[in-house]
Amino acid sequence: MSGGHFGDYCYFQVSQFARDLEEEILNNNKEDEYGYTKNYSPETIEYLEEQVHYLHKLSDVMYHIDRKSTRLNSSHVS
Repeated sequence: MSGGHFGDYCYFQVSQFARDLEEEILNNNKEDEYGYTKNYSPETIEYLEEQVHYLHKLSDVMYHIDRKSTRLNSSHVS
């Protein structure tokens, strides 16, 4: 079944957002190719790191729901 039970692997988007946020955290206080530097405070970085943890957990839960739903749905096919 292509796309998982819910059709679009939506948990991947959450996982990708978490990875993008991790990259943002790693690049804090580093100059980008345009000379721009993001200077998030230590409190903001700490908050964002906590959220990355929750985003990964959410993605895992969504994945398992999708997989379980796919198996349950295919078991009802005659």
